[in-house]
Amino acid sequence: MAAVIRIHDNFGKKMIDEIKQFRPDLNLLYWNDVYSGVLNDEWGGESKSIIPFWEVKKLFEQRKLDQIILTPYYIAENVIDEVLALGIPREKIFIYEGKRNNNLIFTELDKFIMLPYLEFHAADHCNLNCKGCVTFSPLCNKEVYYDTEQFEKDILRVKELIPFIRTIQIMGGEPTLNPNLDKIITAVRKSYPYSTIRITTNGTLLDRLNEAVWEAIVDNKIVINISCYPAVYDKMEKIIKTIKKHKGVEEPMISQVSLFYPNLSKFKKYPFENLDYCRCYNLRDGKMSSCIVSMYGHYYNNYFNKNLPFNSGIVDIYDEEIDGKTLVKKLNKPCEICNYCQNYIWRLNSKFTNGRSWDFYKKGDIPKESDWE
Repeated sequence: MAAVIRIHDNFGKKMIDEIKQFRPDLNLLYWNDVYSGVLNDEWGGESKSIIPFWEVKKLFEQRKLDQIILTPYYIAENVIDEVLALGIPREKIFIYEGKRNNNLIFTELDKFIMLPYLEFHAADHCNLNCKGCVTFSPLCNKEVYYDTEQFEKDILRVKELIPFIRTIQIMGGEPTLNPNLDKIITAVRKSYPYSTIRITTNGTLLDRLNEAVWEAIVDNKIVINISCYPAVYDKMEKIIKTIKKHKGVEEPMISQVSLFYPNLSKFKKYPFENLDYCRCYNLRDGKMSSCIVSMYGHYYNNYFNKNLPFNSGIVDIYDEEIDGKTLVKKLNKPCEICNYCQNYIWRLNSKFTNGRSWDFYKKGDIPKESDWE
């Protein structure tokens, strides 16, 4: 049996290693973006040539090819289209989802369900008080954590509905405030062993994390993503040293954040039919939404005594009638709160909105509605 694996740079290396180990009967061939001859040593010194797309087509026409295998890390419409353009029927295209009970899971293309991204709050509150915070954390006037047992239940349910998620972000507020962060990390990795998992943090509390959290970060290959605000600039050297002293921690990501863009708009009609530009899928207490603003906007309503329809795009993941495809379809459909979306308008034409220099609320400052508009 011959199978062609569609690879791209390092996307697919883990997949190839596992398939070679558990399915030595498969005659594996490799197809890359650029025909480059042979796989290098990073791929285990594989001596077989990478074949070009025209060779894939010829093999299929000669009935020497049984299937195309894609890695879920590298699934995009252009990749699927290029496979179909070779005349290979959809039922011959499979997505490799990894190992399950020592069996390799290959899912037919039309049955494969995935999200490119998912995020959730480990804590809604924060130790910084950024003006215009997209998650409304300065308006959360108490400690609010994602209950650990509830989260463990929720992430298992999401796994039932959506088998693969490319990137998962543990966020806040400030996620390192959660005293059970190690358990949350472990639960995410257990459900999604092949996903990229990151903790997005301002980094200022990393030196206070207990060893159980650091062990969970190392054991589960979690990437630390530092949101580097101006107030954090002079602390970055200390933050990096804290990360580096824990052996085995992945190289951190650093995102400089000097501008905040308004969240809410005075426009009252959204000019779009889908959410192609803003799929920030969010999980919270048995619910999912495609927008972080809709999930945490209740803090805005409560603080300013407003009644914006933030909950209009929220889907109950425990609805007995929902399946994975239905859930994804619902999440990608615009809802009433989209009428108030400044972010989408900025993406369409940046001249309609201006970024503000990062600032924070000092002691005694009172947040204003205008900070989010």
